[in-house]
Amino acid sequence: SSTGVFQWIHFPYTHIDSADTHILPLRNLYMVNDVLHWLVWLPAGTYENGALVTTTPGYYLLKYNATGGLVGSTLFDLQITGGSYNGFPSKELRWFRNPYNGYFYVLFNNSSSNNISLTAGGNSLNNALAKVFCFNEQGNYQWNREVTNTITSLNYLTFDTLGNLFFLGTTSNNFGSASFLGWSITDTGNGFCSFLMKTNPEATAYQWASNSTVPNPIGLNSALLYANDKVYIAGGLGVSPFVWGSQSVIGPGSNNGSDPLLAHFNATSGACIGLNRLHGTNAYDDAFTAITQDTAGDIILGGYMGLDLVGTQNTATTYGGNTDFFVTKFATQPCQPLSTTENNLPKTILYPNPTTGLVTLQNLTQNTSYKLSNLLGQTIQTGTLTPNQNTLSLENLPQGNYNLLLTQNGAVVYKTLIIKK
Repeated sequence: SSTGVFQWIHFPYTHIDSADTHILPLRNLYMVNDVLHWLVWLPAGTYENGALVTTTPGYYLLKYNATGGLVGSTLFDLQITGGSYNGFPSKELRWFRNPYNGYFYVLFNNSSSNNISLTAGGNSLNNALAKVFCFNEQGNYQWNREVTNTITSLNYLTFDTLGNLFFLGTTSNNFGSASFLGWSITDTGNGFCSFLMKTNPEATAYQWASNSTVPNPIGLNSALLYANDKVYIAGGLGVSPFVWGSQSVIGPGSNNGSDPLLAHFNATSGACIGLNRLHGTNAYDDAFTAITQDTAGDIILGGYMGLDLVGTQNTATTYGGNTDFFVTKFATQPCQPLSTTENNLPKTILYPNPTTGLVTLQNLTQNTSYKLSNLLGQTIQTGTLTPNQNTLSLENLPQGNYNLLLTQNGAVVYKTLIIKK
């Protein structure tokens, strides 16, 4: 529960088997309207105490309600057979759900060493080339796109509100050129480089693409986030200096391990606009592996650390050995200085919250500008409140959470989260 009280646990399988028989793909949990969506690979059999019977081995989307009850299942039109993992090469798949259209996308990385057979939508595909698949909510195959050689991987995927796709990948220039959707990756010399690409929703054409100009595989175990018309890469930094476009940052250098790196890009142009490094202890590996945004619009990152990790505010130290985990927050804008004038709102009262439509702010003594935004940081409404007109309407907005920011004379005086029921 929200207070940390254990509620339930589910094991779909009614027996214990070898670890590689029942595989859970990476990036495979999603909450959709209070229904838990869980992607698993299931052999033919009976599961959930008889509630689910599968006659076809494959990838299933299981749906659970808030009390843990199975409320639905969907079989995806994707088959992988053969190889050395009992019919499933677990490392090659990463699943992603687009929250704006409900479609599912699968990143498959080359698996030539496993000698597997790969089929989607009745089409036999080349298992030696990395590719992306698209399936609708019913598990029906829509399309796939693939890279041109065996030394390029697609590691992460995210989406903007218009359905455009952002791909994060890596390639090695040791073995020749590489391209994806007609874009040729610029040779950066020996070693792996990371690249970022924006495509249209069907991935038939790219809108922009760029890669690091100094080899460094920050995209191997990284994560992507789209927010506020920016794209963030959370990853790791090994070389020094590291350069992407006009931005550069000093790294730990060769044979000194890796440090966590946050890279941010303009989502419209693709320009790299910032590189932020946390400092780890030399010769230890540290990196970001997960990223999200909080209700205030700030960036929350998680990762692993080998020893001490130094940020601008404090030092984190591992306990009981190496490879602890850490969480950190980056503000997306400088904190507002305290005002020397009477701009702050004493004992401001906003009610009702949660609301079904209208909210009222008491104790407004002067004209106050407001901005209402969603949790992606997109502005929904702006305007001015006054002591006599102090009611804000959310009646035409869908249910969800919204951030309210009030300013007086350019200074932030109040911010809160409004819940629309």
